[in-house]
Amino acid sequence: LCYQARFYDQNLRIEYCKEICKTYNEFEDIRKDLTSDYYEKVIRKEQMDFMRRMSKPPQVAANEALLENVLVMIVCILTKIPVFVVGAPGASKSLAIRLVSQNLRGGDSDDPYFKTLPQVYVIPYQGSSSSTTDGLVKVFMKAEEYQKTNSKDFPLITVVLLDEVGLAETSPHNPLKVLHSLLEPSYPQEFPNVSVIGISNWRLDNSKSSRALLIQRPKFERKDLNNTAKLLLKLERFQLPCYDKVKILHALSESYLKYEKGQPIKNFHGL
Repeated sequence: LCYQARFYDQNLRIEYCKEICKTYNEFEDIRKDLTSDYYEKVIRKEQMDFMRRMSKPPQVAANEALLENVLVMIVCILTKIPVFVVGAPGASKSLAIRLVSQNLRGGDSDDPYFKTLPQVYVIPYQGSSSSTTDGLVKVFMKAEEYQKTNSKDFPLITVVLLDEVGLAETSPHNPLKVLHSLLEPSYPQEFPNVSVIGISNWRLDNSKSSRALLIQRPKFERKDLNNTAKLLLKLERFQLPCYDKVKILHALSESYLKYEKGQPIKNFHGL
């Protein structure tokens, strides 16, 4: 699943899923009926379980991008595995971390299962062309100090959120060079003292992205846009023939894709 999420092309994800199922079914001492549909169904069931437990605004559409981002972020926060979530504007990156921080509040959580998990405390760092090494190090130091308040009675996990971390790569101060040591602590320590989530509109260079779990959201296609629109509009409330609903959504999706591709400035407007 970690490798599947690295693929930016949706077709590559589908092919990878088929290969995983094919390899799985070659083992003689386990069940041989794993299909790509069942594989996807198991993952989607887990994603939906977390999403249903969350309190969220009614206008939030639980599309594929948001479901994947939320599950990955929760798992990586709890296991302290650094993760970079890369995707175009509208890929639900910021929304996902906001939902996670608002719902994982330890004993104050609304959901019974979330009450059993540590409280998530997010310390943001805004990447920009003026970012410096000192600024980045200070954020990690602040997070580690706050993590020391963790206790058995009040479990806590501090998260460093590197917002728009890709912009920091444009800084002449090269602030991200310190990420190597921050994401890979010295032996025998296996993981950082705090959880780390980086979100960006474009991928970082390999020296940084290889030190964390990399999630690359595929570009939105017509099917994804149709699904998002259905979730937002809740079309079952509208008294329209099924054919008319599909026709309207297809027209909206095609119009958006045409406009998005024809923008003079790439990604100037997005979802």
